Amino acid sequence: MAGTLSAFFDETLSANTADYKRLRYQERRLAQTADYFCSMELAALRYADHEKTSTYIKLFGGHRAFKANHLKQMRKKLHA
Repeated sequence: MAGTLSAFFDETLSANTADYKRLRYQERRLAQTADYFCSMELAALRYADHEKTSTYIKLFGGHRAFKANHLKQMRKKLHA
């Protein structure tokens, strides 16, 4: 799967643009955490702008449920 994605991006963007680097365990965990926080903030913006998608509804529920169950918990961890 990773090889297929690499080939796709290399073909789409050009071989000189993509730089793939193997990450150590700690770096990978940090990258996943950053991705999680960014994704949650993007979801919060979309809910606030009434641009929620069916995927957001399936994953998080409505705006109130998202704020109470996911966004509030994420922000607590961010400021801890």
